[in-house]
This record gives sequence, C-alpha cells and structure tokens, in this order.
Amino acid sequence: MSRTDAPLGRRRTLRIAAAGLFCGLVLASCSPGRIQLSTGAAPCFEVLPNAQEAVSSAKVFYGVRLISDKTAESILAKTIPPAASDYCLVAYRLELPRQTGLPRPTRHFALVVVAPKSKQVIGIREVRRLPFSFRRSVSVN
Repeated sequence: MSRTDAPLGRRRTLRIAAAGLFCGLVLASCSPGRIQLSTGAAPCFEVLPNAQEAVSSAKVFYGVRLISDKTAESILAKTIPPAASDYCLVAYRLELPRQTGLPRPTRHFALVVVAPKSKQVIGIREVRRLPFSFRRSVSVN
C-alpha cells in the first residue's frame, strides 16, 4: 500500500501529529538552555554541601535562591541575628514512603536557609508548597 492509497483519516491524523510535534519543538527551542543567574548567585551554589548535610531524610535537590534577611525570617518564622543582609534558600523535594490508600503521594519540601559567607545553616523548615518558583533565576526578594 503506497502513501497515496492510505485512507484520508490516517493521513489527517499523521498531519496533525506532525504539526503538534513541530509546534512542540519550536516552543521548546524558545526556552533558555540554562538558567540565567544574577551576579550574586555564586555563593549560594557554594553552600549546597552544607545544606545537603542538614537534611537527613531522602531528598532530591530542587533549586536555590538568594533571599533577603526579612524573607528568611518570614520563612523560618523566627528572628535571625543580623549577620548578613542576604541568605541562600535551598529547596529539596523529600522522598517520603508512599502511603497506601492515598490516590497520589503528597509532596513535601525541605527549605534550608544558609548564610552565604559563613556557610552556616540558619534553619530548616518542611513545607507542602514552595513559597517561590525555583525554576526561575536567582534573585533577592
């Protein structure tokens, strides 16, 4: 059976699938290949080993952001000694064991606030929803 002998419905389906694939490729190529980081973001990537050690349960790295001291205080719900004006917020998705009876697993995240200069962990908080998008560039709020 040659291509011209194919039924009209099959050719139409193939054309729609090809157009969808083409649109998907075009849209994917418009997104940046890597995250654009601000100039002050380098210290936040240097504190990742300290943040990794602070969270003891099974985890997957989710992202990092540079945040202000006021934002860090509001996330941790406690006052922070004024050692620095900016802090690093490192997010991990926690890998909790799946509970039976639930239709889908609930997501939990661990937020670790770290001082970038001393690389000291200021605090950890577990949350169900992230307060920021960690898919965008690192910024001070």
